[in-house]
Amino acid sequence: MGPLDSAKALPGRDFWRQSSKYALVLLLVSLGWTMGAAAQVGPICGFGLAPSTQIAFLPVIATGGCTDATSTITSETLSWGDGSSVTIPTPFSAFSVSHDYTTAGTFQVNLTASDATGATTTVSQAEVISPNLPPTCNLTVTPPSGNVPLQVTASGSCSDPENDITRQVINWGDGTTSAWNSATQTHTYSSGSRGKPFLVVLTATDVAGNSGSSAAQAVTVNSPPTCTLQVTLSPPNGTVPLVVAALANCSDPDNNIVSIVLNWGDGSAPITITSGVLQSHTYTAPGTYMPTVTATDAGGLKGTASQTVTAKTPQNQPPTCAASVAPSGGQVPFSAVIVPNCSDPENDITSILVDFGDGFYTSVSPGASATHTFTRAGLFTTTVTASDSAGNVSNPSSHAVSASDTPTMFVGGANGQVKQFAESGNAVKSISTNQAGSITGMAFDSLDVLYVTDFDANAVSKFDGTGNLVGNFGSGYNCKPESIVFDNSGNAYVGETGCSHALLKFDAYGNLAAAYNVATEVEGSDWIDLASDQCTIYYTSQGTTVFRFNACTGQQQPPLATGLTTGLAVKILADSSVLVADKGDVVHFDSAGHVLTKYTAPGESCFVSLALDPDGKSFWALDYCSSDVVHFDIGSGTQLAKFNSGSPAQTAFGIGMRGPAPQIIPAGALVASPQSVTVAAGQTASFSLAFLPGAGAANKTFTFSCANLPVGASCSFSPQASTVTAAGVTVHVTITTTAAATARRSHLGRQGFVAWWPFLAAFLLIADRRLAARRFRHLHLTLLAVILVLLMALLACSASSKNSQNSGSGNNSAPTATSTTPANNYAVVLHANSGSLESSTNLNLTVQ
Repeated sequence: MGPLDSAKALPGRDFWRQSSKYALVLLLVSLGWTMGAAAQVGPICGFGLAPSTQIAFLPVIATGGCTDATSTITSETLSWGDGSSVTIPTPFSAFSVSHDYTTAGTFQVNLTASDATGATTTVSQAEVISPNLPPTCNLTVTPPSGNVPLQVTASGSCSDPENDITRQVINWGDGTTSAWNSATQTHTYSSGSRGKPFLVVLTATDVAGNSGSSAAQAVTVNSPPTCTLQVTLSPPNGTVPLVVAALANCSDPDNNIVSIVLNWGDGSAPITITSGVLQSHTYTAPGTYMPTVTATDAGGLKGTASQTVTAKTPQNQPPTCAASVAPSGGQVPFSAVIVPNCSDPENDITSILVDFGDGFYTSVSPGASATHTFTRAGLFTTTVTASDSAGNVSNPSSHAVSASDTPTMFVGGANGQVKQFAESGNAVKSISTNQAGSITGMAFDSLDVLYVTDFDANAVSKFDGTGNLVGNFGSGYNCKPESIVFDNSGNAYVGETGCSHALLKFDAYGNLAAAYNVATEVEGSDWIDLASDQCTIYYTSQGTTVFRFNACTGQQQPPLATGLTTGLAVKILADSSVLVADKGDVVHFDSAGHVLTKYTAPGESCFVSLALDPDGKSFWALDYCSSDVVHFDIGSGTQLAKFNSGSPAQTAFGIGMRGPAPQIIPAGALVASPQSVTVAAGQTASFSLAFLPGAGAANKTFTFSCANLPVGASCSFSPQASTVTAAGVTVHVTITTTAAATARRSHLGRQGFVAWWPFLAAFLLIADRRLAARRFRHLHLTLLAVILVLLMALLACSASSKNSQNSGSGNNSAPTATSTTPANNYAVVLHANSGSLESSTNLNLTVQ
């Protein structure tokens, strides 16, 4: 309470009834001050209490004041008699302060004033405080019981002897309360137990903190039972006839369940069960069912639980696969045969996918095997999976294949002999083309198969990965094929020394695709190599120049460099610089044709052939005169090693090196559908290419391409490139073949003239008779003159051809390439590529 408590609200009861008394007291005090002013020394005080009899916790008002005729009042204090007091501020002549007594009793109230002279005056009055009595309440709640949700109405009221109630609250007994501010209130119970009724109480509190409550009213609420239902299937695949086991557990807060019923949901009669006892049922028809358990208590409330059961039509069972792989490893290139052994209960296997683990995939028919050549080193996991007509996929059958790749060198000699060496120079074995003459050029295709040029035998020989002779590759070599190189699409280019000097292009199957008449010097298109653009051929002609020819456009390009002595073997490095064997040395040109380094070795003067080392930092050079093989460091020019090939002097002509292939990361399954297509020449083959990327390949952009297409064929993809999501993509592929032309123009050479001569003769005879009859013999003479001119031109061409340079026997005319796709079986390779990610598969194309 503050110093003056005068701001406290005063109760209306009794106070203003005493107002006349307060006025009288003030009048008497004033008169006292007036009458005694001359006689009394010190303060003169007076006050009154209203009411003089009060109830605890209700306000008592003290009104009065002090005056001093001879001095100045310095302090004035009112003591309430209960240990509390208040200091009266100036002016001291009148005050009115309030006070609440918290206990009952009679209290002496003192007003004390002091003046400046030290005189003190005290006046007193008695105040009687009676106890504050608590409130009383009554309450009625209806209905007293019922099922949830139960709404009840509470009616009641509270009173207080002093009429000083400050708060009324009803407690519903379920943990909730609310302020009571009306004669009636409602409340809803959402749960309960018949054995534990809720007790509802109305409570009032007065200003003194006294509380009074109504008698507790019991409300009994009946809650429904609760149930759980667990249904298990047997067998687990969920096909009809489907046997299920159901375990229902129901309980009730009041423990008064009267029935538990289980309805299987399939139209069968519901059954009455006991909680916790396992039940079984068989679903005989496919469908989705909802078995439901319902418990009912004595109050008619129900509790339920249910579970969905799907009974399916008996499904097609997935296939099972086992597989064998032989051999399980080796030195690349080696071929392994994967034999799938897959079966299916319904005998409806539609495809068998073989993943070779190195980025190649293929699909085989049931009972068929798959052969694959491993060209990269590594530990690969071959996997076989089968799919049936329902889309079921078998568990994979996997086997490990270990492939090693040790660099191997080949040296071509005389009499069709090719010697194989390790990098150390140790001889491994010899293989033969079974043809006489020298072996010069060497190259490896995408399967690391070795091809060599039989210089004197006018042939190219092919060996498998183990060195067994496969046979001849291509035809039409009219004079001394010197070197060979493959592009990324599987096509081969062969440079020829003599006769026509033509640069020949073959498809992967040996069909002549093009014959280019290129610029030459001393000899023909001898030693060749292909630039990274897959178009530009670098070659020498045993002269001073490094020539260039664009095989994609058929155009001669400016030479790279001149100034050589006898330009022989050419090798293009990764940075587009070029190595050229120049007999007495090896010259290194940069990509602009400037000389960077010349490599020489003591005792070596006839460098003829070159091979790049797989390390990318060195190369090997073969000396024809000494039959030595010299190893050079490209950067420093240092001789690293040398060994003799074991061939007599001047009998070693060519060198080649097989090394580790670039590593790729398999991108995911790539399969053509169908895997085999058959068309007639000139027709188009259409099929789909399904690509399902692995985890690391999803959401990357892949480009699709073909390799090993036969001559006269081209392929297109729709789309050509695609950003492939984890769901995969299906690409439409079209392979177009070319048929023989029905009419064709050609230059009239000797063979053409011979072919046309019978027709001309017949024409002349017919014309002679008709012209004679019509006396137009002068026209006959004109036709004879034209024939004589053509014959003279043919003879002139023959004479010119005989006078052209010829370093060997054979026809000096370039062979005629075909644009028609020959009838045959072809293994076309399809690629999906994104950086180092790559997947490949084969398509069997048959052209009839």
